[in-house]
Amino acid sequence: MPFATRGERGYAWSVNAFLKSLARFVPSIGGWSRRLWCNHQRRRLVGVTTRVVWVSPERVEWAVWGAKHQFFHAEWAGSLLYLRGR
Repeated sequence: MPFATRGERGYAWSVNAFLKSLARFVPSIGGWSRRLWCNHQRRRLVGVTTRVVWVSPERVEWAVWGAKHQFFHAEWAGSLLYLRGR
């Protein structure tokens, strides 16, 4: 089953799964999914409780792109990348 239902992993996961599968067929969609991911991370960094967001290894390239486009600050802690709000 390629997409999760609301009860399995939530709505956001199914949207991400849909965008990933769509990006395989329409390459220009890939840029939109990266931008959506960066916007989501920036929203996570706005709250008082979240100071940093650790980046999974498969999203490092997107995080570096987001930092270059001023969505957030990206910093390295050894071999791990984390994000801070601007």
